[in-house]
Amino acid sequence: MGTTTVIKGNRFDPEPVSREQALAELASFPERLARYRDAIAEWQASGAARAPDRLLVEGLSVYYLVRRHAMAWGLSVREGRIPMDWEETRKICGLYAQWREATLPVIRSLGPEPLDYDEALNQPAPIPAFREAFLGASFAAHTNVDELREAHEWADRVIASHSNRKPDAVGR
Repeated sequence: MGTTTVIKGNRFDPEPVSREQALAELASFPERLARYRDAIAEWQASGAARAPDRLLVEGLSVYYLVRRHAMAWGLSVREGRIPMDWEETRKICGLYAQWREATLPVIRSLGPEPLDYDEALNQPAPIPAFREAFLGASFAAHTNVDELREAHEWADRVIASHSNRKPDAVGR
C-alpha cells in the first residue's frame, strides 16, 4: 500500500484533488477569469476605493483553479507517475500570469501590508490569503521556464556524474 503526500499551503487553500479532477476543473478557467474581470470592472465603475471582500473571494476561487492543478500535477511528477513536462510548466506559469494581470487593480486597492500585522485584528480574512496568492502568482508569472529547465538539466548532469546513475524526477 502506497502513501499519500498532501501539500497544504494555508488555511484558505482548497483541499488537494486528483490530477484528473484538477484538470477537469481547470477547463472552467477562461470563463471564470472573464467573470472575475467583469466583477473587477464593475467594482472600479462603482468608485469604491477598496475592493470588496466578495471580489477577493471570487479572485481567490479563480486563482485556486490554477493552484489545484499545479499542486496535483507537481505531486504526480514528484511521485514519478508522470514525466516532467516543461510545456505544462510554461502553461501553468501563463495561467498564473493571466490571473495576476487581472488582479493588479485589486491588490493595489488593498494598500501596503501593515508592519505590525495581526490577522485577527487588522484585516478581514480574505486579505492575507489574497496577498499570498498574488505573490505566488507573481513568482510563477515571472519565471523564465527556459532558464529553469537549463538549471534543472545542469543539476541532473552534475548529480549523474557523481553517482553513476540517472536521477529521478526530484534528482535523487
